[in-house]
Amino acid sequence: MKVILILFTIWVVPFFHAENIAEYYYQFDDDVITLKFVIENSEASSFTFDNDCNFQKMNALCVFEYLKKNSYIELDKKKINLELQNSYIEKGHLIVNLSAKINIKSIEEITIYNRCFYEFNSNFKNRISLNIKQFQSSYLLTNSKTLIHLN
Repeated sequence: MKVILILFTIWVVPFFHAENIAEYYYQFDDDVITLKFVIENSEASSFTFDNDCNFQKMNALCVFEYLKKNSYIELDKKKINLELQNSYIEKGHLIVNLSAKINIKSIEEITIYNRCFYEFNSNFKNRISLNIKQFQSSYLLTNSKTLIHLN
């Protein structure tokens, strides 16, 4: 039954994405932390990012710069500087992949701050999924709850 649930999650769930929500999938493997960011492309393109950013031509770069200004992750009180790896559009969703090589063998504490997209829509939600060592869970951040601190 567990295998069926996993297969369902992998194959079916990516086809569905609620409006007014962005998804952040953090994972840690082999000294690399990755973030897979997912949002409906039409929704992201409706936001007014920095005036210097042409979303139609540089959507991933615009989103990356916005994420850097409005969110971060800290591991053991060390802020991680994620770098843009690639991006693509799949089934109407903009997917932006970020990563950073880190030298942390054991992680005792995680802090995630996220204020993304609330200035465009105060009801927006940010879903955070963690797959980092012993921190394996999912959280929902809102305009009134913008911080996760785990230890």
